[in-house]
Amino acid sequence: MKKMIVAFAVLTAVLFGGDFQDGLKAYVNKDYKKAVELFQKSADEGDARAQFILGTMYNEGKGVKQEYKKAVEFYQKSANQGHAEAQLNLGFMYYNGQGVKKDKIKAYHWWMKAAKQGIPQAQKNLDVLCRQSPWACKK
Repeated sequence: MKKMIVAFAVLTAVLFGGDFQDGLKAYVNKDYKKAVELFQKSADEGDARAQFILGTMYNEGKGVKQEYKKAVEFYQKSANQGHAEAQLNLGFMYYNGQGVKKDKIKAYHWWMKAAKQGIPQAQKNLDVLCRQSPWACKK
């Protein structure tokens, strides 16, 4: 799924120039260190897409040391701007307690936001969460 999201980002990059597009090219060419450098520039300018990809790179340890707290930081910035995949991944981080204290209520919160944007995986995660912990899904 992450590869599909990055592939989608590559396709949309044609519409945008600069560091983000160059970062995608470096990522596709597996020059992860260069990609991190370029995405960081875009992320610093508030680009939610770059923040999401940096979150994923820190989550997976691509081009950087794997650091869940940094992944959460970037996912949070992106998710706060409405980036659905960042919301999905932030929900995973809370659900699994990676880089943050395990919190099913916050996982629910972020998955609900992603589900409302039509992310099927978020909808599936909510279903599982609500069956496992019905209290977490009560309004």
